[in-house]
Amino acid sequence: MSQSTNIRWQQRFANYTKALMRLNQAKLAVDNEPDNQLYQMALIQTFEFTFELGWKVVKDYLKYNGVEAWLPREAIKEGFAA
Repeated sequence: MSQSTNIRWQQRFANYTKALMRLNQAKLAVDNEPDNQLYQMALIQTFEFTFELGWKVVKDYLKYNGVEAWLPREAIKEGFAA
C-alpha cells in the first residue's frame, strides 16, 4: 500500500483516540449534572462524531490491508472478521 494510505489510517486513529477522550469527558459531565440538557446534547453529538470517526478508522485500516468496505456496516463487519 502507499505511504499516504498508511499515514491516513494512523492520523485518523490518533484523532479517534482524542475524540474518545472527549466522549469520556462529556459522559462525566452528564454524570455530574444529569439534568443539564446542554451536557446531554453535547454527549449525543460527541458520540455521533466518535462513532463516525471510529468506523472510518476501521475502513481506512481495512483498505491499508487490502480489504474494501465503503459503508459503516461493511467496515464494522469486516473489522470484526479480521
